[in-house]
Amino acid sequence: MKTDQSKPIMERMDERIIFMKERREVLASHIRCQTVSNSLLEYRKAMEIATQVLKSKGTVATLIKDLARGMCAEQEAKWEQAQIEYKANVVLMDTASKELNALQSMNRVVDSI
Repeated sequence: MKTDQSKPIMERMDERIIFMKERREVLASHIRCQTVSNSLLEYRKAMEIATQVLKSKGTVATLIKDLARGMCAEQEAKWEQAQIEYKANVVLMDTASKELNALQSMNRVVDSI
């Protein structure tokens, strides 16, 4: 089995291009679905509802925020997960782009020899 370093530069470039295309599709899906903004909206709605419920029950004001966050932990986790997935895909795209750029530079050097 060949290691990544022993593969021809063009083959490695093709792999990076395919990888970047896949990542672009994932990012486009995130943007179309507005995953981060939708999950933030759900979290904020749940927090507001929980806050109002606690206020109506006469909960001590200093405890309301903490109790509401506890009641909305699932929505908060979904929001954080969506943020992490989006940021990870952006970083993967950037890394693949830089790797492709390096491979193109290597290819130019090899071609000039």
